Amino acid sequence: MSPLEVDEITAQDKASPAQGPLPADQYSFLQVDQPGVVLLTWKLAQDDKGTILRFVETAGHSATVKVTMPFLKPDAAWLCNAMEENQQPLTVSSNGFGFTVKPFQIVTVRLEGTAHRLP
Repeated sequence: MSPLEVDEITAQDKASPAQGPLPADQYSFLQVDQPGVVLLTWKLAQDDKGTILRFVETAGHSATVKVTMPFLKPDAAWLCNAMEENQQPLTVSSNGFGFTVKPFQIVTVRLEGTAHRLP
């Protein structure tokens, strides 16, 4: 929803031990299959157990959402409340997870995973 910003990445800024640039093909760090669902936040969890992703449904429709992350293999995911307390486990696949959302709902997800090796 916002234009990308350019920033210099140094070796200590990289989350993956892979060396070199990303592949030249077009890639995304994260893809959401529902155009009315937007990722608002992706941050470290307050308790340092994984990361927190917050999504909002903006189109006024209930939906089943599939989130794909080509560079991350999810080990576990949970629906959380706003205080980042796990409420319900989500089913994860080798490259993502899914959840349902109601119209205009904010959904908080805790995610634990490992980085995929770059080709």
